[in-house]
Amino acid sequence: MGSMRNAYQSVQLPTVLAATISGMNTIVLPTNLKYLYKPRKTLPSFSGSENGALVQDWFQECENVAALLGWHDANMLQKFLTRLRGDALMYHQKNLTYVEDYCTWRSLMIEEFIQNDRNYFLGQLEQLTQKPNQSVMTFAAEIDSLLVKALGLAVITDKSLKMFCFRVKLAYLIDGLREDVRKGIDSFLFEYMVGFPSWSRVIEHVQDVEWLTDLRKKQSIRNSSRSCDYVKVYLAISGYRGFNETGYGVFFGENDCKNVSQFEYHTGNVSSIKAAITAIKQAKKHGIERLMIYTNLEYLLKFIGEWAIPWLENAWRKPSGKPVKNVNHWRELLAALEGIDVKWADLANNENGYHEAHALAINGSRKYVPRATYYAD
Repeated sequence: MGSMRNAYQSVQLPTVLAATISGMNTIVLPTNLKYLYKPRKTLPSFSGSENGALVQDWFQECENVAALLGWHDANMLQKFLTRLRGDALMYHQKNLTYVEDYCTWRSLMIEEFIQNDRNYFLGQLEQLTQKPNQSVMTFAAEIDSLLVKALGLAVITDKSLKMFCFRVKLAYLIDGLREDVRKGIDSFLFEYMVGFPSWSRVIEHVQDVEWLTDLRKKQSIRNSSRSCDYVKVYLAISGYRGFNETGYGVFFGENDCKNVSQFEYHTGNVSSIKAAITAIKQAKKHGIERLMIYTNLEYLLKFIGEWAIPWLENAWRKPSGKPVKNVNHWRELLAALEGIDVKWADLANNENGYHEAHALAINGSRKYVPRATYYAD
């Protein structure tokens, strides 16, 4: 396929950057500083050179020191001036000696030296690749963030510029993805280049491809880890109150702080998914890396054992062509499964752990709070 990003970056992107320096939706970007463990009480210097500190980082760090020492705007302007060096000092002496208001001076300095910041972020974007354990969603968010900083635009209203940015992000996404994921998305993305789709829709599809790729790998690799190496958790649901009002229980152990008893305004199927998501999140929260989930919830076990791969292969459609229900909840479960080793086991109703999980589920059902009812006037 070659490098798609070069086609957009090498010729067009610098032009767009130059065109956006003045006037158009310019924002003050968040600092990119690496904060010290102990707050500094001395001001860093700023030269305005390409290899020096970023102007917005410099102002942020200086303002942190000023806040710590209780300086007001007048003090800040006076003190910050003493830390200017090189090009920055020359620019101030030539153009800004008349400025007495700190906020005005700050804005003018940023406007003059912001291009160095943008060039830095563009360089970061050029080197960006998906990390081994990084999800597509997180990788795409990095691309978004760096492009906003490189362009200096928070909101893009111009249609042609919006299209340009979409294509640039798409190019960086394709080039930076894991090789195995990229192979599964080429045809889809080239089709979408013809039109102007939603960026979020593209990311959703690429995320599906990544999940499908990882599930296939797990299916082909036999896990040799022993069950005793995994923390056990038990799931159950209760339809104590009715079809659309259910409770679920997550049981790790007697008096375990990770146990959960929860009510949901959902069917039992959705509560099954919610129970699994909750168990996985509880495990991650407490530093558990290997989790064995025991449950008799057929809807959940069939998804893991039979449905997930063909549904992802068919864009969340069943063999009949009908759309899969509860897709957003299934997506949430697949996202939760990232970064943790999870095994699933069918649990008989009389096994240890089931009764405790079911008791928690019944207790969750009893947490029912009637929804407010509104009547038309």
